[in-house]
Parts: sequence; structure tokens; C-alpha cells
Amino acid sequence: MRGSFENKMSRFFDDPWCHSLLQQAEMATVSKEMVYWKPLECNPETMNKLIRDIGVKGVHCEDLFGFDDELLNFIPRPHLALILCFADRGNANCNTFDIIDPYYSQLKKEGYTNPSDVFYMKQKIGNACGTFALLHSLANLRDSVDFGSGAFSNWLGKALPLSVEDRSHSLETDEQMAAAHDSCARAGETEIVNVVSNHFITFVNIKGTLYEFYSSKGFARPIGPTSEATFLKDVEKVVQELSKGLETVTFSAVVLVGDEHE
Repeated sequence: MRGSFENKMSRFFDDPWCHSLLQQAEMATVSKEMVYWKPLECNPETMNKLIRDIGVKGVHCEDLFGFDDELLNFIPRPHLALILCFADRGNANCNTFDIIDPYYSQLKKEGYTNPSDVFYMKQKIGNACGTFALLHSLANLRDSVDFGSGAFSNWLGKALPLSVEDRSHSLETDEQMAAAHDSCARAGETEIVNVVSNHFITFVNIKGTLYEFYSSKGFARPIGPTSEATFLKDVEKVVQELSKGLETVTFSAVVLVGDEHE
């Protein structure tokens, strides 16, 4: 009987679902003092308000309803970045970490570090995944958008010299940025919840390379070459891999589009 029980427990702890719970419990223990923000919705209205409120010009968000060519044709150009929001766990017995982690582990093993010209910050604010996704997009579009002279420009100037680890704290303690986030989160269409089970991943074309920003990691992941003309189709390949692994096609996404007239 004892051997049977031990075998069952061994299978339980080997289960990916259990690994996910243990990982979350470990993170909760380490981050007892973590500050939590209200979650930001993944929709153009909310994100466009935040873009305006922090003083950024020359860019706005558009809904992405799918990667079929006829749907992509509705999205104005230029396509600068894409923010993807999806459930942590699909129908498969795995979660997002199971699919993404091997890529980051391999790069880390190879000694890869975040390039100095790619702005990245490791998230240390709870429920702020959507805001981190948007800020990662904007901060890496310095050649395409107008940062203005408002809250975003002021914060970014202070954050740039800091380490990947310290940039999150600089955001947390920036009163103007925190207030702008809170205002936009409260203006969302859905009821605010305390526990968020969705993930946000950002994709940005930086000087012809497609980068993935997953704010729980230590760096932005280079995926491969891209261009403005192929950007959304290049992102589609990554999304297809996620959807296949999670056995789900449910996601929401917004595309950051340049305002060429500004």
C-alpha cells in the first residue's frame, strides 16, 4: 500500500499542473510585500487612454481579430508592435511556462543577456502585466513615436540608466505613472478582479528583429528577422505554437499602429 501511495504522490508532483501551483506558491512566498495594481484590460479604448494620459503621441492601438489576410487588411499601417493576452492554461495539461521556458533556458545557458538598445524590465508589480506589455512596446518605439514631455517621458528618462531589476521599482514609485495606470484600469469595461489568470506577451520589431517581451523573464527574447511588411505574419507563427501547445485558440490582441500624419 505504501509503495502505491508513494507512486501516486510521485505522479502528482510530476504533473505540470502541480508544478505550476508550486511555482505560484513559491512566488507568493518570496513576494509577500509585492505591490499589486488593478489589472489593465486588453482593449484599444483602455490602452489608448493610457497612451494619451502619459503624454505619448503618434501611436494608437487597434483590435486584432485574427491573422487571416482579410482581417489584417483592416488594420492601418505601419504595424509597430503587438500585445497578446491569453489564458495561462488551455485545454492541454500544460501551461504557458511549459511552452516558453525552454527557449529562455537555452538562451540563458548560452550566456545571452538583454541588449543595451532593447528596453526591458522584469515585472515586480502584481496584476500589472497589461501595463508592462504596453510600456515595453512604447519604450522600444523611440524612433517611431513621440514620447512627448509628460509622465512617460519623465519616467523613462529615470528608468533607462537602471538595471532590468530596478526599472520595475522605478515604475512602482512613480506617482504620475501609477496614477495614470489606476485611472485607466478603473475606466475599463469589465469588473476589476484581484486574481488575474491571463498572460500578456509583447512583440516588437526592433531594427529588423522580432523580440518577445514576457515580463516575468530576465530579458527580451530575440525570435528572428522581421519587417514592417511581415511583422504580423511573423508574430502569427509564435501565436500558433502557443495555441497548439495549450490546445486553445482563445486570445485577444491589439496592434500598436503608427499615426503617420502626426
